Amino acid sequence: MANDTFAYFCGLALGKKLISAPFLQLSPKKTWEGFIGGFLLTITYAVLGAHVWGSSRFLRCSFEELQKDAKTCFSDPLFQSGANGEQAPIIKHALFYALFASTIAPFGGFFASAVKRAFNIKDFDSVIPGHGGVTDRMDCQLLNQLFNFVYYTTFISALHLKMPLPQLMAFVERLDAGEQRQMYDALKRMLNVQ
Repeated sequence: MANDTFAYFCGLALGKKLISAPFLQLSPKKTWEGFIGGFLLTITYAVLGAHVWGSSRFLRCSFEELQKDAKTCFSDPLFQSGANGEQAPIIKHALFYALFASTIAPFGGFFASAVKRAFNIKDFDSVIPGHGGVTDRMDCQLLNQLFNFVYYTTFISALHLKMPLPQLMAFVERLDAGEQRQMYDALKRMLNVQ
């Protein structure tokens, strides 16, 4: 959504003023300025947003963790900077998400434009009048969700499997006695220990 919004405003402000060549014949209102501006602003937004969200425990921690102890909620390794001043892994992941959202996902919109042209429809605006409609809000979401699933299962969830033992123990210590017992029983069943 950020990319769509940034591209719209950049295209509105700068459209066809810097580059006169058409962006795509299929979608004549889309401009190179909108595409490039959306790309740059989406990457900036993703990196800055990931840094802000990762730095704030109120945005990073679950509601349950904040209720128990707001000062010491579980700190996911995804949000921790490296010892040598390395950036937190979430910054790198946010960059990849932004690159995808800025370069590949807009083609969902171009596909929707092709469908509109094929059926001779001006806009999909029956649900949200005066706007491109629900399709304009959702055309790239399906493509993004597929990317999200593949990327998360391949790169991010794998990071959680490598959680250092001290962090895991700190997490377990914050559980109440009943939750610790449930975890113990689940591990026992998983490992088939008598």
